Amino acid sequence: MGKLEASDLKCRQLGHYEVIIVASPDYLKQSPCSTLEHLKEMVWISNRNLKNFSQWTLTKNKQNYIFSITPQHYTNSAFAIKSMVCLGMGISILPKWLVQKELDQNTLVQVLPEYSLPLQDITIVYPNSSHIRSVSRKFIDYLVEQFQQVLSF
Repeated sequence: MGKLEASDLKCRQLGHYEVIIVASPDYLKQSPCSTLEHLKEMVWISNRNLKNFSQWTLTKNKQNYIFSITPQHYTNSAFAIKSMVCLGMGISILPKWLVQKELDQNTLVQVLPEYSLPLQDITIVYPNSSHIRSVSRKFIDYLVEQFQQVLSF
């Protein structure tokens, strides 16, 4: 998931997913966040796997706002970040599909929902060779078909 940088690998795009800013209600009681300026004051939890984990572009009414953060906590696991955010340790940007259950249960809250972040790519990556094994080709085609069905709902 995410963008594939220059590579000798081939890739095929399967779809996109939304990322959002989230925090626990308890954290937001202690550190309210209702403006872009407030984002700079938050305790950020970031994913080191992301190339630009400290700079993001938010969009509202087709206007882009670039903001930089100084993360206080880092990890390379979105699941660990979700746990940290649920515990009230800070604020983070996470895939909406990962936190949808917590949003529905009000254990997490979307921060600044009037702003959107760039959609993230879902791609399948495979070796760049003139011959792809039949089983690999079938698996790639299967994934493409499944994602098209899921994303069409």
